[in-house]
Amino acid sequence: MDEADDLFLEDQHPDSRRYAIFETNDNGGWLYLTAPDEGRPEADALVFSSGYLCTIEEAQQAAESGEAPPLAEPFASDEAILELANPDALALAWSEDGESIAVLYGERPLAMIVDGPRRSYSRAIGLKGPYGLPWDDEVYLATFGD
Repeated sequence: MDEADDLFLEDQHPDSRRYAIFETNDNGGWLYLTAPDEGRPEADALVFSSGYLCTIEEAQQAAESGEAPPLAEPFASDEAILELANPDALALAWSEDGESIAVLYGERPLAMIVDGPRRSYSRAIGLKGPYGLPWDDEVYLATFGD
């Protein structure tokens, strides 16, 4: 994915007043959930990697420089790398109260940020760690329904 292919989606929930932001860069896609009426993210979720799975050291260097870190191979699942054949199929989906957000590709949820102790889940993650938690269908259904 090159700079010309970078995507940006944003939506504000009418009740919680939180913004959800999905964006891509050369490394992949990230989902952010902000504080009410602010652009400051309170939580983030790695959605996918665009192809390169880096070392832990490379991810740490990116994070220390203020960049969204690329996914380190030890934390990647077998679904981590995603090529967006149809970027228009990406969508944001709110929980009813607007405190949780998911990003979908078609009908399939890829990642979510769940209310409570802000937790992020992603199909790209295979091992709990600094990127969040591996995908959990039960949490998704309890938070977003079918």
